[in-house]
Amino acid sequence: MGLMYGWWLVFDLPALNTRPPVDSLLSILDRLAIAPTLWEKGVEGVVDPPGLSKWLVAIIASPLKWIGNDEVKEVIWEAASTRLAERCGRTGIYRSLSLFK
Repeated sequence: MGLMYGWWLVFDLPALNTRPPVDSLLSILDRLAIAPTLWEKGVEGVVDPPGLSKWLVAIIASPLKWIGNDEVKEVIWEAASTRLAERCGRTGIYRSLSLFK
């Protein structure tokens, strides 16, 4: 998995048809977390590369058949849903926090 100047390259994300390991998926989803918004002059927002939202939706829509544990599937779906919601703005995530300076 590669980071380029702090950007994820969508082509570096594992295709679901390759049946990526659970640890790999959870690690990537964890690293895609967006920190709370810091409202400060001169600070720009996060811009994701095209295709990232599509990849997150693909995880949410996938039955994850190669993973035998239903509880682990739920953890993966929840993490992918949270990462997608973080990218939908303030109304997309129910427990959003903004910091003002």
